[in-house]
Amino acid sequence: MFKNLRPMIPFILIIITSSIAVIAGYVDFQSKLKDQKEQTEKERKRSEESENLLKKSNDILSKTTDIITSQHTVIDTSKKIIELQNELNRKNLELQSLQNSTLEKITGGKSVPQLQFIVAAGVSIYIKVANDTNLPIRNVVVKLTRVVNDFFDKVTPDGNKTTDNPDAVKDWTYDMGDLSVKSEKFIADERFPMTLDSYHYTFEVRWLNGSYHGGFSITDGKGKWKVADGSIGQHTEGFDCSKAAQINYTPLKVDNNAVHN
Repeated sequence: MFKNLRPMIPFILIIITSSIAVIAGYVDFQSKLKDQKEQTEKERKRSEESENLLKKSNDILSKTTDIITSQHTVIDTSKKIIELQNELNRKNLELQSLQNSTLEKITGGKSVPQLQFIVAAGVSIYIKVANDTNLPIRNVVVKLTRVVNDFFDKVTPDGNKTTDNPDAVKDWTYDMGDLSVKSEKFIADERFPMTLDSYHYTFEVRWLNGSYHGGFSITDGKGKWKVADGSIGQHTEGFDCSKAAQINYTPLKVDNNAVHN
């Protein structure tokens, strides 16, 4: 029997080898198919992850764009707020300037009334108060004291000079009211006999915002009158009173129609 099968052995081996090859090929195919499926699944998952990542990136980009847009809106709004604030500040400055200007026109600001003495030939004194500023000066009051030294012709036991002459010392108080812009008002004028040779004035000027006081003397020195320029003793701080009192001497007698005091 085996002798009869011997010729078929090669054929049987071929069949077995082929079967083994087919089976091996099948197994390999199934293995590769499985690997391919796994790879395909991995690719699918990777693709989904990429899509999700892309979607998230797009979402982030969209949100970033919205944020940038919002930031631009905030910046534009901030610019408008700053512009409005600057405009408000300008308006406030204009209002403050207008208020200050109005207040200055009401109170007179830093304006100082000038007290002017015109001494004519040593025997006539003309007194006026003036406002040479561009603002009115309110509630001006002028107090004057005049002393004629020649009238003090008596000496007390302790050596002090005295007098019974009622004209030796004279006091005035003048309520001048308001001084308008670039204006002046007459206060008084006095005339003295040529025999007198020494007299002294003290003055005090008050107004709504301040005050100053001082004095000056007039003496006859060997036929020539001398006027000691008025000095300001005290004045309200913050006001320029360097030219507040002006004493002018003229050899000509002042001619005016004012009532003598």
